[in-house]
Amino acid sequence: MNCGCRGTPWDYRSKLGVDPDTQLVADAVRSSAGIPFFFRPFRLPAAKDYSAGHGHVLCTDGGMLSNYPIDIFDRPTGARWPTLGVKLSARQQVTTAAWKSDANALQLATSLVSTMTDARDQLHVDDPFYSSRTIFIDTTGFSSTNFHLTTTDKLTLFTNGHNAAQQFLTTWDYRQWLAANPPRAPRAPFDATTPAPATITQTSGAVGASAAPPAERDDPP
Repeated sequence: MNCGCRGTPWDYRSKLGVDPDTQLVADAVRSSAGIPFFFRPFRLPAAKDYSAGHGHVLCTDGGMLSNYPIDIFDRPTGARWPTLGVKLSARQQVTTAAWKSDANALQLATSLVSTMTDARDQLHVDDPFYSSRTIFIDTTGFSSTNFHLTTTDKLTLFTNGHNAAQQFLTTWDYRQWLAANPPRAPRAPFDATTPAPATITQTSGAVGASAAPPAERDDPP
């Protein structure tokens, strides 16, 4: 059984059938860092009834589903504390993003996969409800899969992060943010086994299909 690791402690019991208090945080971090083709998928223990009799699930990087789940602790009735996000990329809109051509079929396939995994999050981050509580750290020129950074590279990234966090924390006010942003529920988790029903709309003679909005969920706080 395979999974993309984007979850919360209470998902252990509902999704894997195990007690979350018996699981190691380090194992969850390792599972979520299972970037395909760079690290081996990690096995998390699971009850056999929840894993087709295997006793474990095979996990890869949760970024395959959502690389920035800042909304995971949001609640429709309002969270008890703010959830701030740190985005390891400069803030930019799709219209200002750097475009590059694909020279061969492999690069095209890579671009298609990147589009599928990033597009949902990009629309998500562009929403002021989320971007207004996000610290954007400029990592232009650096790759998350570059494991040979020089000392100068590391200092540059550290400095960029320090400056971005300092600027954000000296201006962001939680009470003002709450007043301008009514509570929302988190996005429903992606489930390929239960696709949303399609609805047909017609405008100016053109017919298009769109997916119905996902139902809201209210996990334990």
